[in-house]
Amino acid sequence: MMAQSMQSDWAARWANAREYTLAVAEAMPEADYSFRPVDTVGMTFGEQLLHLSQNSRWLALSKLKGQERPAKPSIDATDKAAVMAYVTQSFAIADSVLATLTFSELDQDVDWFSGPISKRRIGLLIFDHVTHHRAQAIMYLRMKGIEPPKYVGW
Repeated sequence: MMAQSMQSDWAARWANAREYTLAVAEAMPEADYSFRPVDTVGMTFGEQLLHLSQNSRWLALSKLKGQERPAKPSIDATDKAAVMAYVTQSFAIADSVLATLTFSELDQDVDWFSGPISKRRIGLLIFDHVTHHRAQAIMYLRMKGIEPPKYVGW
């Protein structure tokens, strides 16, 4: 019962994360997908979205499902439609993986940079990483004078 509850909670939270991330992506005009606040900032707006999506896909497929590390996308980070399609697809992949994990699988450890960690922590890391980079994208919107979408967290 607890695993089902966790899966339903994660599924609802992940759906909110997807919708909010796509709303943030939609808010930025395509001409500004190449925007970066200063030269010393590593990623443009579009690259932030590709990065959070690529990371979710990698963690879900490699660390939670045990598959090969997925290839980096060859997507132009200034192509809004292509970026949004990749974001959508990556959320769907992670959603399908998160929805199938059993409670006992969540307790299993996987190799990590700092040593073994549970798949549950990997799942939480996926959420945290998306939030981190979406927050950066929201700051990019604000720097361009664009009101970000209202937060959807429940």
